[in-house]
Amino acid sequence: MTSEHTVQDVDPYRLTYVLLFRQKQTGPVPRVVFTQKGEYPSGQTWPHGLDRDLTGGPLEAIWYCLHLPRTLFDTIDISPKECLHAATLDAPHEIFPFPIEALGDDAVASFLLSVRPALILYPDDAASEAEALAKKTKSVLPPTPFSQLSPSMLRQHWESIAAMPIPVQRDRTLRPPPWTPPSAVAPLLLPTAHYTQRAFLDDGQYPDNIGPQSVDTAFQFSAFLRERLEALVLLLSRGPPDDEFKKTLEEAQAEVKEGLQWPVVIGMSGVSPSYKRASGRGASELASDARWEALAVQSVVTHRASAANALGVLRPEVDDDSFRILCQLEEHCAGDRPQPLVIWKILTRLGKSITRALGHETVRLLRRASSISAFTNFPIGLAILPGHTAPLSCSVPVSLLPVQPLTRCLQHELVRWPIIYLRKNLRVLIAECLSHSDPIRPHAMFGWKRIQEIVQQQPDAVCDIVEVSTPEQLRNSLSAGNYQVLLLSAHGRYLKEHNLATLVIGDKPALGVELGPMPPLVILSACHTAPRARGAVTVADLLLANGAVSVLGTLVPIDVRRDTTLMMRLFTYVMETIQGREANRSFDQVWHRVAATNAVAEVITATPKLSQWATEGTFEESALTEFMMRRSKGRLRRGHIYEDTEALLVEIANERGFGEHLRATLRSQRYIPESLLYVLLGRPDRIVLADPSIDALMEESSP
Repeated sequence: MTSEHTVQDVDPYRLTYVLLFRQKQTGPVPRVVFTQKGEYPSGQTWPHGLDRDLTGGPLEAIWYCLHLPRTLFDTIDISPKECLHAATLDAPHEIFPFPIEALGDDAVASFLLSVRPALILYPDDAASEAEALAKKTKSVLPPTPFSQLSPSMLRQHWESIAAMPIPVQRDRTLRPPPWTPPSAVAPLLLPTAHYTQRAFLDDGQYPDNIGPQSVDTAFQFSAFLRERLEALVLLLSRGPPDDEFKKTLEEAQAEVKEGLQWPVVIGMSGVSPSYKRASGRGASELASDARWEALAVQSVVTHRASAANALGVLRPEVDDDSFRILCQLEEHCAGDRPQPLVIWKILTRLGKSITRALGHETVRLLRRASSISAFTNFPIGLAILPGHTAPLSCSVPVSLLPVQPLTRCLQHELVRWPIIYLRKNLRVLIAECLSHSDPIRPHAMFGWKRIQEIVQQQPDAVCDIVEVSTPEQLRNSLSAGNYQVLLLSAHGRYLKEHNLATLVIGDKPALGVELGPMPPLVILSACHTAPRARGAVTVADLLLANGAVSVLGTLVPIDVRRDTTLMMRLFTYVMETIQGREANRSFDQVWHRVAATNAVAEVITATPKLSQWATEGTFEESALTEFMMRRSKGRLRRGHIYEDTEALLVEIANERGFGEHLRATLRSQRYIPESLLYVLLGRPDRIVLADPSIDALMEESSP
């Protein structure tokens, strides 16, 4: 994905690892995993859909690569301050699995020539092909067969990579992370080794008390090292070390401990019980499938955690009860008259069920999370942590990376996604697919025109509104405008008999494949475009396969008036961030800011009378302004955002003689927390709205 708005990683420290494998399957990797009986592809593992050609040696080679340097920067001896700065960068291992049969393809050959692999790994029976490729691409290291990969070979590879020339004159270091076999603790330990090894591990090993299942101990060890590094940098900023340095270091560590947060990456596979069925496979084959799927999930979690300097955690599969409760929620919301009280009761049950599945150690981790990337098919942002009354997504940005089909998940994760920078020359396309006779269209168009006004207040920003009645029209509009953001307004249709969640463009369902290449950010203003309870093939997931970096979709049907209000708030905060009035960086942070503070809008729209009370009078005198501008400051806890919002509104209502009606509404009817029922997919962290360092880089590179 390239455009004038993409910040490319032109990185002289870049390292690329190429894995060759034999392709027994023919044709492209399926975009979907079929759920009808007898249609499950035989060339994929069950039930998550991993290409069998990747099992065995290729997957084990990927795990090996996760121990190699992410970039040449990992081989430089740097100060604690530089180490701390490096922790803020996204530095993934670039690992490219390629079928040997595809090496004759001109596009593949051209790509491999452009990246110049640092190392080529190959199956033992492909020595001639690997050597030819290494010679053609001028691979830095000699190609290595899978059978020779070992801890001793790892050190040899590190020595060779650390000897490679670098652009600046700096001391080099040889500190490979300790060999870490796949286990429950590996996604915690390997990222920590990449993050802090130059400061603390010094070619050493992990503590002896960390066993393969000692997740809590591994978490404490990783957290300790991160806190120690922060404290070390803090102390050194105050002056050179003295005789009391050790004591003051411990004091500084206690000082930074309470406020320190970190990104968290979760791997939690599992499929809907309605998806499970007789697979027609024997017990040994199913056990083999489970083993390789577990390693694939562990690999993507560890890869993402190492890239983002995050803490990774693996959990058992989501249990059937959680999927059944989610199904109840989706089906109730899809009914003719969804009842807010019922929705809240289901959400509470669901939140507690997910939290039990996450487990004690993970909950401890999440309490200090700055963001959450979840490799799962389940919306874990609905979890309600112990002691909280609001779901997890209200406390921290949560993004979902679907693990079905698992081959696509692996392919997407192992590449380096470019930064899509929206601050300069923002281009938005709003595609209206509702017909002129549709009764909800006027509500939608009112919102879209307001968003157009909001965006175009920024110099050089573009926001076009087009009417679309066919996929071809949408493709043409997208290709003509070089847009980074697509807001697509349409009806969503959930075809239960086929387990498909589609859009309706014109009068036909569209799965997204026919819409052509997508802009980086796609926002779907449509009903249930991303339901998760039944393992449906969804348009939101498939738009990721069509090139979108991130997609915002809905778990259930939505109300057009509440949705357009939410979208107007979303674009308001997007522009506030771009203009420097909001301290967000990426889209996941902006969406979290908007969704987590939408509780007041949801409460006051519970009844027409309540809405009228909240907005009556002048703007300055209204109850809504009183809440937003004065009462709520410093009094809304993210883990209790709905509870605190209700309490403050009741406080205002009591003073204005409206308390009895508000309390009665909350007691007997409540309201629909619709912003909780959206789901953010993909890599929204790569959709960057404002970043001073990127601004400076672009200024330097401009003519």
